[in-house]
Amino acid sequence: MLRAWAYWIPAAVIMAGIAFLSHQSNLPYVVGIFPDWLLHALEFGVLALACLYGASRGFDRRYRSPGAAILAMSIAIVYGALDELHQSFVPGRSVSLSDWIADSVGALLAVSVLVLILSRSEKEGRSGRSRPDAEEGQ
Repeated sequence: MLRAWAYWIPAAVIMAGIAFLSHQSNLPYVVGIFPDWLLHALEFGVLALACLYGASRGFDRRYRSPGAAILAMSIAIVYGALDELHQSFVPGRSVSLSDWIADSVGALLAVSVLVLILSRSEKEGRSGRSRPDAEEGQ
């Protein structure tokens, strides 16, 4: 079992990566291939999931709660705002409300979808449905 702080390492690494990319005046070519809003939603969705991983100590059922989900989404949304502010100091970059909205939507969707998937799988596990191993033993 990891120490509680160790579950936050993926979120810290992702935040460092976002900060590094935000500090670049010219972004890598791959960024131009996909719509900007999609990249923002994906990167902050992944950040929010990493924060949920930290807040719930590895998605442990004992630590998963609405509070953990809200904390994860809030951290990603606030970090998105700080990222936009940071870009205002980088030559060639600017603050964009639409980028922050895409960051926020990505964080909200990613956490919401994962919470829904986890809660459904737990309900199915408790009711005995969708467990092929239970049918094989009969």
